Amino acid sequence: MFYIIILKISELKRMKQMNKNVILCAVLFLSACGGSGSGEQINQNKVKSNNNANCSNSRLDSCYYDVNQLSLNVMFSKNNTGTLNVSASVSGPKQDIFFTGSDVLEIHADGEVLLPANNGANRLIYENIPDNAQIYEFFWYRNSQLIEYNSIDGLTEPSVILSTNQHDGTNTITTDWLNNPDYTYQIHTPSLWCTNLNNESEMFSPSTELLDNQRPPYQATLQALYGKNIENLKINYRSCDISVTLIAKNNQVNYRNKQKRLFIHHDNFSEHPLTLFESN
Repeated sequence: MFYIIILKISELKRMKQMNKNVILCAVLFLSACGGSGSGEQINQNKVKSNNNANCSNSRLDSCYYDVNQLSLNVMFSKNNTGTLNVSASVSGPKQDIFFTGSDVLEIHADGEVLLPANNGANRLIYENIPDNAQIYEFFWYRNSQLIEYNSIDGLTEPSVILSTNQHDGTNTITTDWLNNPDYTYQIHTPSLWCTNLNNESEMFSPSTELLDNQRPPYQATLQALYGKNIENLKINYRSCDISVTLIAKNNQVNYRNKQKRLFIHHDNFSEHPLTLFESN
């Protein structure tokens, strides 16, 4: 079943950004949260944050809840320039929870202690993270007591997209990338965005969304995805474009402990925008 949504062209950028956020949420929900546990004892001989903040007893604060009601999701993302972005969010009985009170999440990069730049937010942001550490460790403290620990010994590097952004004029779309045998890949099939003759933007949802265990190249027909062919699209629209999302994960990354409340996500998202056609 295919769906069509007609929008004002001014809403196009906002909707595309929302679509990317949905992709991220879907992957975090579907991805396996387990890791390879070594069974080793946690080394607690680390620098503990001196955080004596009081809890406000608000249901929006993490400190309001028992730790067994909460989980932390840490997201690692490395871009093509080598910049490493790290953020963390807490989930629990409420959809939006702020990491507050005496709850502290430390990240150690080869022993260097890193604290968030915005403690007390619903998404913690960590800045100036080294992108080449041998090990990244995560310490969740409450009242200076360690309640959860995890670590990883590597990251997922950005994928190298080999395809151009210009379509070849056929009814088949193609995304090619440099294959890494140590990685697994997913494809998030995109929505088709077209501008009609009235300068309104229309979105066509694909018949499939997330495809697992992909190897390059990814190919699909417009007919199979959207029930369309490029000849009819050119008659009824001024332009059409898509953006395929390639999701890579490095399978050589090891987790120190089996995760219970602290989940580490190092999937790397790469976009391949593709202009099907654009009339003058």
